[in-house]
Amino acid sequence: MTLRMKNFFLLLVASLVCVAHVSAESTAVLHLANLFDPGVILKDRNGDEVIDFVDARIVIGEQATAADIASAADVAARLGFETTALDLFGPGGDLPIVIGTAGMLREGIPDDAIDLASLAPGEGTVRIVTSGDRPAVVIAGRDNRGTRAAAQMLAGRLPFVWDHQGTTLAGLVKDFEKFLSEREIDVQSVRVPSVRVVSGKIPGALEGIEVIVLEIVLGTDENLLSAEAALRDLGEARDSNSFSLSYAGVRRVLVRLSSPTLNIAVDVFGEESVESGPRGRRPGSGAKDRLDLSSLFEIDGLLGDANDDLIPDRVDAALVATGTGIEGVVDLAARIGLEATGISIPIAYPPSEIENPALAPTLVLIGNNHPLIDSLV
Repeated sequence: MTLRMKNFFLLLVASLVCVAHVSAESTAVLHLANLFDPGVILKDRNGDEVIDFVDARIVIGEQATAADIASAADVAARLGFETTALDLFGPGGDLPIVIGTAGMLREGIPDDAIDLASLAPGEGTVRIVTSGDRPAVVIAGRDNRGTRAAAQMLAGRLPFVWDHQGTTLAGLVKDFEKFLSEREIDVQSVRVPSVRVVSGKIPGALEGIEVIVLEIVLGTDENLLSAEAALRDLGEARDSNSFSLSYAGVRRVLVRLSSPTLNIAVDVFGEESVESGPRGRRPGSGAKDRLDLSSLFEIDGLLGDANDDLIPDRVDAALVATGTGIEGVVDLAARIGLEATGISIPIAYPPSEIENPALAPTLVLIGNNHPLIDSLV
């Protein structure tokens, strides 16, 4: 999952997720399709049309696992990558991004807010919930693998549905709006409150999105019943080469329809998830002969230059943290994301995910009595 985008000095580097104009404060209702839109959490505080502030805080629990910490670090790296200036992720940001069930406990979010009991082993969710009277983003799984899968969905794929060359969640929203409007069904609003993903690390499992939840509000009960009928008849619509509403890597879209007196859910089934295979050797895994503390955030250090233009366009490091007192790795990941114009997620791992240290990029080992030290000396 490689992202390439950054305002680099006065040069706007071409990107898969580049935005041409930075808006002022957004008044849109927060959901997953607009999370990375300018003005939501990515802010331009001085009106120069360049993102220079991330209005979010990352919440990690007191009993956070190494997988929670790695997940938080990946999210921080993505947020750092999206901006040209950054405050480290202390208590000052507005939107809580809550990592794991331990983070939920710390933020006071109950398990049923994300329907935790319904998640299977290896499944995780990215969900917008209400914490107190304010929204929060929860990234959590039934187990560590599920939390990791959910974090990589947000940090490495959003705003895309799955493939970076494919549609975005905003595009999916427009597809459903168009499908219904062509049938003269008036839609008041559409939002994506949650996505459930499956880890490819479960034996026999297909990696991908198990379900995208789509909430559609209609003005009348008649419109809702018409929308329900149209979606249930979607098989015939697909046969006639109309909108398929099917997306690579997405098994199911759960459409929740609501009107003044009715609430109905309709499943729209799509493609099977993609089969997970072994990862190839990560770019930038070679030795860094000139690495020292003075070059950590340069091409000779934790960053790399894929095309020899002297611009750091990849991350040549893997952050591996375990033990107590390791929360600072989240800020380190954010700084690395800030300094790079390209990034592949994940950049942080629990020790259990480093199968062969010799094939890894430069390892940054964080924590006392680290289990990988013996394998490297």
